[in-house]
Amino acid sequence: MAKKIMRLVLLFSLLWLLTACDSPETHLAVLQGNYAFARGEYHEATFKYLQALDFERWKSRVHYNLGNVYHELGEDDAALQEWELAFSDQDKELSFRIAFNQGVLFFGQGHYQEAYDAFRRALTVHPASVDAKINLEHALRKISRKRQEQQTESPQAALPEAKGESERILDYVRRNESFTWSSAPEADHHKEEQQW
Repeated sequence: MAKKIMRLVLLFSLLWLLTACDSPETHLAVLQGNYAFARGEYHEATFKYLQALDFERWKSRVHYNLGNVYHELGEDDAALQEWELAFSDQDKELSFRIAFNQGVLFFGQGHYQEAYDAFRRALTVHPASVDAKINLEHALRKISRKRQEQQTESPQAALPEAKGESERILDYVRRNESFTWSSAPEADHHKEEQQW
C-alpha cells in the first residue's frame, strides 16, 4: 500500500514538473535525489543534486539537500559548507532547517556551545519548535556539565569530599587554637618571633 502511494506521488510530481513553466530537468534531478536520499543511496543522491545545481533553479534548496547528504556520509565540514551556501534570508523555513541541522551536527561533534548557538538561531526563526527547544536544553546541560568538570579538574578546585574534610580539619584547628590563645598568660603573647 505504501509503495502504491509513493508511486502515485511520484507520478503526480512528474506530471506537475513536466507541465510547469520551469525546466523539468531541475525538478526531475531534485526529485530523483530526494528519492535516492530516502532510500539511503547517498552517492546517487549526491550525483542527482549536483546535476540539479547545473540549472539555476532552487540552488539554495539543492545546497541544503547536499549538506544533508554529506552529513549522512560523515563529511561534516562539507555539510557545513553546503549549508552556508544554502543560507537565504528570504526563505525562513530553509534558514530554520539549516540552523537546526547545524545544531545537530555540532552536538554530535561535542561542540556544545556552537550547538546551543545554532539551536538559538533556529528558535529565532520558529520560536514554537519543540524539537529545537529540547535540543537547546540538551546543549545547555552539556555546557554546564563540561564547566563543572573543568572546575573540578583545575588545581585550585578541590573535590567536594576532600574540601569537606579539609573544612572539618580547619574547624578543629581553629577551636584548639582559640582555646590555647584564650588560656595562655599575657606574657607569652609578647615573646619575640622566631626568625627563620
